Amino acid sequence: MRSRKVEKLGTTIEKVLSRRGLASKLKEYRVFGQWERAVGSVIARHAQPSAVRGKKLTVTVDSSAWMQQLSLLRPEIMNKVNACLREEAVDAITLRIGELDLPAPSSHEPGPP
Repeated sequence: MRSRKVEKLGTTIEKVLSRRGLASKLKEYRVFGQWERAVGSVIARHAQPSAVRGKKLTVTVDSSAWMQQLSLLRPEIMNKVNACLREEAVDAITLRIGELDLPAPSSHEPGPP
C-alpha cells in the first residue's frame, strides 16, 4: 500500500500557484486581507496597501500628515505585517499620497498617532 503524505490545503494551493507563477499574487492578496488586522483600524482608515512587488509594499496614504507619520513608523509597520503573515513577506515600504477605497472618516476621529 502506498503511503500518502498529508498536508494542509493552504500549502497545496501555494505549491500549485507557485508552479503557475501566481505565488506573488497570493502574497499580495494576503497583505491586502490582513492589512487592518496588522496595523490597526486608525492607520487602516488613512492608509491601505496598493501593490506588492517582490518584498516591496506600496501603501497609499490619504494626506501628507499621515504620510509623514507613517514614514516614521515604517519599521514597526513592516514588523507588524510580517508578524501577521507569519513570514518575512515585506522588507521595504514605499508611501504615496492618493485616494483610498474606503468610506469617509467620521468627524470625531483622532489625528495621526
